[in-house]
Amino acid sequence: MDKKENTKTILFAVVLAVVCSALLTGMKLATSQRQEANMLAFQRENILRVLGIELADEPDSAEINAAYEKNIEEASQNGLEIYKYVADGQLKSVAVAFEGPGLWNKIKGYLALDQKMETIIGITFYEHEETPGLGGEIEKAWFRQQFIGKPLRGEDGRLAIRIVKPGMATG
Repeated sequence: MDKKENTKTILFAVVLAVVCSALLTGMKLATSQRQEANMLAFQRENILRVLGIELADEPDSAEINAAYEKNIEEASQNGLEIYKYVADGQLKSVAVAFEGPGLWNKIKGYLALDQKMETIIGITFYEHEETPGLGGEIEKAWFRQQFIGKPLRGEDGRLAIRIVKPGMATG
């Protein structure tokens, strides 16, 4: 190739990179509000489901937001965001966000407690990077259901729930 062909190739690559960058940036800007709304609806759906509030199998964001605004009161206590399920003026249960270490990365979810904040009534995991085989089991109903009805704290006042690998020490 001669110098003229090399210049054309480099110029084509630069123009292509600029056009693709502009298109990607434009799409990001055009969809950013929708992405934020979808993330909010996903968060709210997880909170509603962990608290046991009935939703359709695949609700749209309007249904999710309506159910959330009708049933949930947000509060902050000791730097912790608390989502209170209030029905007929009575506190029914609360949910708190949690995160902890997994094998590959952080695991994030919501823990629902009874109105006295003593007993677990639900748990959900909404973000993790565990492998689809064993690690992915945290998404399954059988795994989540084993926490329901467990006390949050033991008789000594310490947290009673720890999740460890099978065969590992829990002390």
